[in-house]
Amino acid sequence: MRGYLGLALVVLGSLAGGCGTVQYRVPSSEMQRLVQLPPEARGNEIRIVPASTPVGPPLTAAQVMPPPPPPPPAVEAPPPVEAPPLVEMPAPQVAETPPPPVESAISVDVDVSPPPVVVAAPRVTVVPRPPAFREPVARAPVARPVFHPPIARPVVRAPAIHVGGGGGHHGGGGGNIGGAVAVAALVALPIIAVAIAADASARVADAQNFDGWVTVAPDHILRLQYGGNLERLVPLTTLCPSDLIGVRFGLLRDEDGPVTPRGRVAR
Repeated sequence: MRGYLGLALVVLGSLAGGCGTVQYRVPSSEMQRLVQLPPEARGNEIRIVPASTPVGPPLTAAQVMPPPPPPPPAVEAPPPVEAPPLVEMPAPQVAETPPPPVESAISVDVDVSPPPVVVAAPRVTVVPRPPAFREPVARAPVARPVFHPPIARPVVRAPAIHVGGGGGHHGGGGGNIGGAVAVAALVALPIIAVAIAADASARVADAQNFDGWVTVAPDHILRLQYGGNLERLVPLTTLCPSDLIGVRFGLLRDEDGPVTPRGRVAR
């Protein structure tokens, strides 16, 4: 009975996990808008379209890369300034002064005193004193602890107590209760599995037909879909224009984090 119960639990888990993945489609135009927002505000509102919406051509570099900045305005050169005409001024008249008379006799003082005598100071040599003789001091012997071998002590074991055969009667009653619980679980498991499968299928269908706005965490994973069934996982906070070159659409899955619908577009 336990084997059947374990098999039923495995089947229930496979039915609950294999009913489909809830995912929302993000168009390429919405991803172009997201890269222009601050990274921490990209998960507040994300436009979602149904899975049946036609997919446009892949984005090109000219569509996603920002345009180059305009050139600086040309600075007009100032008009040339005409220099005033040169006017010749008469040279000033300087009166010539005769130079002072030069004396022919030159007096020079010469010092003929003898040079000073320098007396050098005597050098003093310091001789170190020999160290004083010290008699060696004998050290007292150090007492070492005496090692005593461990004494083996006998191990005293408690006597074993044997219980009579009355447990068989109680075991039989427990087995009957466990069998009844297992039968009830086997009857209820198919009903639970059908309910879980129906709820998961409804969530998948609602996500595929959703047309509106959702909210996710700032670092939620955006699954970029390129041509040739290529997929790339990029967090919203690190999404940049170069990631969108060649992309067709994006996907938001609930297995990467909670995706909360905010409202549908009125038709």
